[in-house]
Formats: sequence, structure tokens, C-alpha cells
Amino acid sequence: MSEKLQSFFERDDKRLEALIDEYEFNIPIKALSDFLHIDSQSVRAYVEAGQFGMAWKKTGKDNHAYAIPTAQFVRWYTLKHN
Repeated sequence: MSEKLQSFFERDDKRLEALIDEYEFNIPIKALSDFLHIDSQSVRAYVEAGQFGMAWKKTGKDNHAYAIPTAQFVRWYTLKHN
């Protein structure tokens, strides 16, 4: 592996570790959108598509609620990148 790729993965691992340290159990939409460098609506769409996390809508409510368990996201993210 090239030095440039190795450096990239090391930086990415540090960013992931910081995310885990800050959000041990659940990651907020905004924090994950910042981590992935995408907008919050894109994260919501990804969660609603069933890629990771959970989305639900309570009866009589207009908005959806979201939960992104840290362990589930980390497993998804590391499987995609390792």
C-alpha cells in the first residue's frame, strides 16, 4: 500500500475513534453528516433506506425520528472500508 493511502487510512481511523469517543451509544444526524461530509438530509435518506440506523414515524406526527447506534454504524463503515 502506498504511503499516501496508509496516511489516509490512519487519519480516517483517528476520525472514527473520535466519533466513537464522543458518541459511544448513538450518533446524532448532524455529527454523522459532518463525519461523512454530506448534508443531513442525505444521512436521513440513507437511514430510511435501511443502510444503518433506524427511522420511524409516530402516529399523528409529521416528522420522522432517527436513531443511529454507534456500534451499527461502525460495523457498517469498517466493513465498507476494510
